[in-house]
Amino acid sequence: TIVKGDAFSLSIAAASVVAKVTRDRILRAADIDFPGYGFADSKGYPSPVHRAALANRGATTYHRRSWSFMEGLPPVGEPRRDPPGTKRLF
Repeated sequence: TIVKGDAFSLSIAAASVVAKVTRDRILRAADIDFPGYGFADSKGYPSPVHRAALANRGATTYHRRSWSFMEGLPPVGEPRRDPPGTKRLF
């Protein structure tokens, strides 16, 4: 990991832009597939509106199942799964 690598390397800066554009495109598609979660306005972290949708509607196939706040949420898509050997604190 290179902290603030985009300030030192054009290839890191370009990769950062590509990653963000790709993420935004994926989240806009997710917003069409699962309206009400606020995916189109998301930057990858759960807003209060998004957390409320998770609590009321459950998780989708787009959600990262390993995040601790996903525990106990009803799944819309696949159930939470942890990779073999994963240790959780809570």
